Amino acid sequence: MGPVPKEVIDDPQEVLEDIKASKDVIGAGKKYLLITRQRGEFVKPCPCTPHYLGCNYFIINIDLNCPLDCTYCILQHYLTNPLITVHVNREDLWRQLDIFLHRKRHRTIRIGTGELGDSLALDHLTENSIDLVSYFRKKRNAIFELKTKTVNIKNILKIEPAPNVVVAWSLNSLRIANEEEKGAPSVEERIDAARRVSERGFRTGFHFDPIIHHPDWEEGYEEVIKILLETV
Repeated sequence: MGPVPKEVIDDPQEVLEDIKASKDVIGAGKKYLLITRQRGEFVKPCPCTPHYLGCNYFIINIDLNCPLDCTYCILQHYLTNPLITVHVNREDLWRQLDIFLHRKRHRTIRIGTGELGDSLALDHLTENSIDLVSYFRKKRNAIFELKTKTVNIKNILKIEPAPNVVVAWSLNSLRIANEEEKGAPSVEERIDAARRVSERGFRTGFHFDPIIHHPDWEEGYEEVIKILLETV
């Protein structure tokens, strides 16, 4: 791979205007990596569906968007910025997390990074997993989750496991994964990555989100659960 072109810009809006002129706005946005500062709040409640019971989950908006190209991805409609974005002002992140967890010190908090971006897709560049696991292992009132569709676990396998850290995978039926989850590793590869992480000593989790109705869907999901139980 040759040198990666880079440019310092004053306003991302300049790039966004060019992208929005493309016939494939989402695809064009995935060709850019915006490295910037989070000027708002890192920690927010999960944006649950209005008028439904909330899940009491909190999200850390450290990365936005995803290099994968799942056809059903809600981010393609939820986020107005198609650029893959990494926020690098870590001092502000730790300060905000300290304040947030202190305020919630009398309850157990479920919190993670995989809601508005894939937790591990860019981990070989950002090493977010190393810093976040190191931080949360000392926060006993938090259960921290990394959620991914990738097999980018090299950094995870270097880290000492923590009892309050979960590494989770999004799964689907083999048919949906093959047809709709473009750029993602196969379900079997994800489950094998989970096996390796589990053997390292981490707690693992699995999400079927979304469950998509298709011909023989019940058998399709049952097949994946069988593979999962036989492997991990």
